[in-house]
Amino acid sequence: MKNSINPLQGKLLVKVVGSIVLLSTFAVAGPVSAAAVSPISSDSEITIAENTSAVVTVNATNANLYEIVTNPATSPDSALFAIDAITGALTFIVAPNFEIPTDSLADNIYLVKVRASNNDPSLQYQTISVTVTDATDVPVITSTATANFVENTSIATTAKDVNATDADVADTLTYSIRAVGDDAASLDSASFAINSLTGVLTFLVSPDSEVPTDSNTNNTYVVVVRVSDGTNDVDQTITITVTDANDNNPVIGSIATANFVENTSIATTAKDVNATDADVADTLTYSIRAVGADAASLDAARFAINSSTGVLTFLVSPNFEVPTDSNTNNTYVVVVRVSDGTNNVDQTITITVTDVNESPTITTSRSLTAPENGLAITTLAGTDPDAGATQTWSISGGADRSKFRINSATGRLTLDAFKDFEIPNDADENGVYVVQIQLSDGVNVDAANFQVTITDLVEGPALDGDTGPAGPAGPAGPAGATGATGATGATGASGGGGTGATGATGATGPAGPAGATGVAGPVGPQGPAGAAAMVFEFKGQSKSLSKLAVRSISKSTEVKTAVTAEVVGYRLKGTSNKSSLAQAQAIAKELRKSNPALKVTVRTAPGTLKECTSIQNQCVAVLLIK
Repeated sequence: MKNSINPLQGKLLVKVVGSIVLLSTFAVAGPVSAAAVSPISSDSEITIAENTSAVVTVNATNANLYEIVTNPATSPDSALFAIDAITGALTFIVAPNFEIPTDSLADNIYLVKVRASNNDPSLQYQTISVTVTDATDVPVITSTATANFVENTSIATTAKDVNATDADVADTLTYSIRAVGDDAASLDSASFAINSLTGVLTFLVSPDSEVPTDSNTNNTYVVVVRVSDGTNDVDQTITITVTDANDNNPVIGSIATANFVENTSIATTAKDVNATDADVADTLTYSIRAVGADAASLDAARFAINSSTGVLTFLVSPNFEVPTDSNTNNTYVVVVRVSDGTNNVDQTITITVTDVNESPTITTSRSLTAPENGLAITTLAGTDPDAGATQTWSISGGADRSKFRINSATGRLTLDAFKDFEIPNDADENGVYVVQIQLSDGVNVDAANFQVTITDLVEGPALDGDTGPAGPAGPAGPAGATGATGATGATGASGGGGTGATGATGATGPAGPAGATGVAGPVGPQGPAGAAAMVFEFKGQSKSLSKLAVRSISKSTEVKTAVTAEVVGYRLKGTSNKSSLAQAQAIAKELRKSNPALKVTVRTAPGTLKECTSIQNQCVAVLLIK
């Protein structure tokens, strides 16, 4: 063996010094020569299944370097391989797929040329043919595992199209549903069918979102689908969510009538309209149909409605006594619409306004006056919003309640007896009589305190006493002589009310027999003192004056016990006696009715009472002499 420089065992050093090139070598340990490489002994024809990377380990004795030869003619598929330079392990860079061959002829036969060598100039080559065979591949499901399905859709509609592939192109894939007994996850398998060839999954019965039939009754249906190529199987758990469709009309559950008490606050519910919709996802809205849109909604303008709750209210609180509905009969009609956004339903609602017993109100002034020596005060007035209400008046209190009388039906208020301005007998003795009057409609009452002030009247002068009785007739004169005229009776004593009247003239004696004139009869005794005069005074317009007097006279005990009376009709200055006289005569007539034995005289006189001069009315004075 001769010495030589082996590229793998030493290096040639070249150094340039100036213009001189120096060459030197160094040696490494070991032999500088090796035995020739023997022919490659590994198989040149290899068969492997697809999807496998390892091919073969190239083996040549004495070789310490393995390489792939790049030659399009002899090694057309070299780019698809790799080889370990030390061990000779040949592999596919990417595992081949039988169904998608990548060799130069696309026939799943891959050609590659390898070389084995060492430091000996001899080299060994081998062309290796690698045949890739088909292997059974597992199907791959490519479709997603979820889907939505609109309720009530035809069962012919696809619920889910399950798609799968298999690298083995010759394989036929079949689809099936795993029963819940075979796969616990397939909870709703009984609700589905599947096309075994296409993988189209359908419902056996169209689902209803409002009545779910899935195992959890939540409209989420779970089913396991299996795909098989005859050898290998793959399963997928599919979840199908049934969605709601707006396929149901709202249903109004509340009745179409209601009552509403008049004068109730407008915040009070007139009618709560309630509706439901089988489509649980729907949002219901409430509205009032204008009369222009629906002729039945006659009183739409009287109402408002909460669009979310359906609470119907009046815009203005209705008054039963003053109805504002279209027919003015307290029956309000309005049409309410309920909508789910797609479907609408209307309801004609009738609301009847009912009456409430409202309190009566006393309207008469609380300060009243009444003249002394009279009974009448006034007729009280009151109102009641309730038409046809029966009003009842009564005395309910007051310090002087016992001094009053009232007509329960008419409200006519009177005194219990004549009052004397100069001698008041009210509780405070101030001439102001206090009484509480109550007005009732049978349920509600209104009470008011009244103050009645007794006013003064100018009373007429006392009358003179009555004329004393006539003196007795003188004795008979002598026969034949005419009896002398009886002497004038003596003047009566002064009456307590004033100077006594002049005694009456004695009666003429009867004719005596012929003879001397009879002696004058004795003077009549003095008449009794006149009783104190009791004066009633009345004022008012001519048409009402006598009526006022009649009411007072008919209740007076003094009239029934009096002996004589004088009725004076006072007249205003410059006016006729006719009216005053007529009033005085009317009162005299009533006096006679009340006391037939009463001697009544009537006269007129110019107005002298202060009432006659301060107001334009008639005045009548009744002077009673006991």
